[in-house]
Amino acid sequence: MHPAIPLGVTAVIAFAAGFAFSTLTAPDPVSQPFSSAAATQGSAKENRPGFLSSAPSRADSARYLASLANADADALVEELNAAMDLPNPMRRFARITLISEQVTAENGREVAEKYLATATTTERRWGIMVILNSWAMSDPKGALEFARSIKQDNVRDIAMQGALSGWASQNYEAARDWAGDLPEGRERRSALQAVTNALAEQDPERAIREAIALDDRGGRRGMARYAFARLASLDPEKAATIAQSLPPGELRNSVYSEIASTWAREDREEALAWIDGLEEGPPKREAMENFAQAWVMEDVEAATEWLASLPEGGFRNRLLQRSLYAAMNNDPAKAIALVDLVTSQSQQDSMLRTIASNWTERDPDAALQWAKAQSDPGVQKMVWQGVLASMADSDPERAIGLLDQIPESARTDSMRDIARRWAQHDPASAIGWLQRESDPEVRSQALGDAMNQWVRIDPRSSMEWFSKMPAGKERDDVLMRFVSSLLDEDPNVAVEWAGTISNPEQRQRQLERLAREWEQRDPEAARAWMSRSGISTTRNNPTGANQGAAMQPVRSRR
Repeated sequence: MHPAIPLGVTAVIAFAAGFAFSTLTAPDPVSQPFSSAAATQGSAKENRPGFLSSAPSRADSARYLASLANADADALVEELNAAMDLPNPMRRFARITLISEQVTAENGREVAEKYLATATTTERRWGIMVILNSWAMSDPKGALEFARSIKQDNVRDIAMQGALSGWASQNYEAARDWAGDLPEGRERRSALQAVTNALAEQDPERAIREAIALDDRGGRRGMARYAFARLASLDPEKAATIAQSLPPGELRNSVYSEIASTWAREDREEALAWIDGLEEGPPKREAMENFAQAWVMEDVEAATEWLASLPEGGFRNRLLQRSLYAAMNNDPAKAIALVDLVTSQSQQDSMLRTIASNWTERDPDAALQWAKAQSDPGVQKMVWQGVLASMADSDPERAIGLLDQIPESARTDSMRDIARRWAQHDPASAIGWLQRESDPEVRSQALGDAMNQWVRIDPRSSMEWFSKMPAGKERDDVLMRFVSSLLDEDPNVAVEWAGTISNPEQRQRQLERLAREWEQRDPEAARAWMSRSGISTTRNNPTGANQGAAMQPVRSRR
């Protein structure tokens, strides 16, 4: 840990370097069937660099810091991208820490803009949290203004959390007051979470008290979880004592899980003894799930052996599925052993897709080799879907090129996955590719998925393109797949577009469904529109006569 970095900032860097990217070196490329025996060959711990032994020395850090002294924004972005790819977590953490020190009020905006332009994958975008965090330490207003200007919801949330954590590490009260003044809703909850997390790094007991005092039950639970986890890392018995003094309910249940997870990393025997002493019920089961995940992160093989010793059934399956994510970040090949133990086919399918997707993000060639080695048709389908969906984030053209090599049963779902992922960062190219698909059913499904993403990013351009689509069944099918997304932009526009569906019965059903969704969000406006249009959410009019037939879409109200 670099001495100049405050605790709140360190937590953000640790999250970006260790949680979102907590991957030890992937095993050498393997060609392994779907079996735990084959999965463990060629990936022993001695083939991976040690977590602590590979931490850089002070001299290494000093030399690297000196090399950054006059780095411009382009150089810092290049270095940050390279640091994200380092296989050893300790080196990755140290490198990102040093790079973050170079982000200031003077270069923060330029570094952030250029980094976002290069962040083409979902995981890579977590780096914006580090940049905004450091920028906000000296210019919180500028960093927050930039964060709130980001269009994509998930990236904006990440950036906001980074900026607020950086500000709170310097001036907790000011950051807390700013977050508290936001309107009630998701943004305010997320902002208070980031601020309280920063406080928890320095004073977890105070953070616990402030979190519990909040009126917002959902936000309170999330903030308390992190604060309890921080306290448990310092004094698990004290954290357990405070948690057990809370009244029964969701808050106590959730912090039990955090304590179990953190305590498992400190002393598994004591943690398991504490869990065993809890009253039977959901809180105990959730604590056990978090305990299992923490153990898997520390030692996949030992944890898998313990999981295999548990009685077969639903609870063990749930433990295995919940542990999968931790196992993948350690060693995706060894994570396959967990799938072997699951007795539910649907859960096995989900786990295989997840492993394939995660592995492809980190080592696409190794994941492809593993996918090609599969012989079971059901396994092939799940693995290829995961591989191609993940590949579409960073290299959609390569993913498309592989479509001819996959089982026919996986082709439609894989095309839809590619369309969704590609449309998140290049919707026009994704749409252009889909228009060349010869199967109208597959084309309409995938176009609907791509439009669903495009309207969230750029409603005006997406609807200008769609307005040129010829009337008919395919246009109706595509529209019905994405029209709900227009409710987020302008409900009036959504219902007017739905009114252009040519099939009367489908138009009627779609308008009633949109009206119900709109009524849940804004009852007064929705009911006013329903009274004008004749649409009702409480009665059925199968003909749809005079309801939407003459409606014309509004081109744009933005």
